[in-house]
Amino acid sequence: MLFKRTSYIIQTIEHTDIDDIFLKRALFYQQTYPFRWNYFVYDIIHKPQMVYTKDSTVILNLNDLPFKELQFLFGMLKDFLNYQIIQKIIYKKEFMILHFHQDFHMEFFKTPSILMSLGLHQYLQENYPSYTIYYGAILTMHGEKYLLDLVLQKETQLLLFDGTSCIDEPFTDDTRVIHMYHHFPTQIIQHHPIYQLKWNYNMKEYELALKKMNL
Repeated sequence: MLFKRTSYIIQTIEHTDIDDIFLKRALFYQQTYPFRWNYFVYDIIHKPQMVYTKDSTVILNLNDLPFKELQFLFGMLKDFLNYQIIQKIIYKKEFMILHFHQDFHMEFFKTPSILMSLGLHQYLQENYPSYTIYYGAILTMHGEKYLLDLVLQKETQLLLFDGTSCIDEPFTDDTRVIHMYHHFPTQIIQHHPIYQLKWNYNMKEYELALKKMNL
């Protein structure tokens, strides 16, 4: 889906079957093992010294991971392998090389804010049926590209959920940017703002935040 305005363009990420399988499995891990999922997102994926990505290949540095996190990581990656999200895993000394399915959009794996938006995406789908909800999109503006976590469309209105707080441009009346860290409740765990974690314990937090935004 493409949204064209005078000063910007939004191209949504059209999900493949492999994308949808990954999102379902990733949501399962976020809800079932929230603290370990947070560790995976912020202490592995978010750190350049821990992960290297090129095209559909990911190299993980296992050298500094504690044993209990290795157990969780191996189990989750084996699950992705069984679902063919990952097609091959190679071990080489302290490195693990992951070859993802060619149809998989790697943005969903390597972007922390998108990985932490899974619960919000599900909540919006369940509670806002009048909206068309897109998970993942590319905003092009002034020659720059920005990755959006979610885009909500209701009639002619667009709501852009920005998990990186990089977009500070004014928009026309039919477009609104929502900086997720500013609007949703946060709590600090190991110096990381884990704003989605509370949803696993109290969905009212999302409801209250969305009502304050007049959504």
